[in-house]
Amino acid sequence: MIAQALINLGYSDCQWRISGEEIYENLIWEDKNEKPAPTKSEIDTEVKRLQEVWDSQAYARERAEQYPDLKEQLDMIWHAIDNDELTKSVNNKFYTMLKKVKDDNPKG
Repeated sequence: MIAQALINLGYSDCQWRISGEEIYENLIWEDKNEKPAPTKSEIDTEVKRLQEVWDSQAYARERAEQYPDLKEQLDMIWHAIDNDELTKSVNNKFYTMLKKVKDDNPKG
């Protein structure tokens, strides 16, 4: 996450590398420009923000994993069209499968 934090802080044009584990102590600043390396505090603040964003999206990630893959969804739509079932009915496998995911995972 340090790499993304550095990019977000405006250091994408600088040269640096992380040796081994992604912790601040392993950040090696190789930039020859005049721009000084960010402080540990600046990086820690951005890493914390990124982690909060990641954590806040856990529900959306978990819910998304319950949907069938897109190929399967498209195949269901094709069959619903081919069988003239593209309506909100219990006979439409595409609708009923996705409806179940939505009902099992109500928003907030």
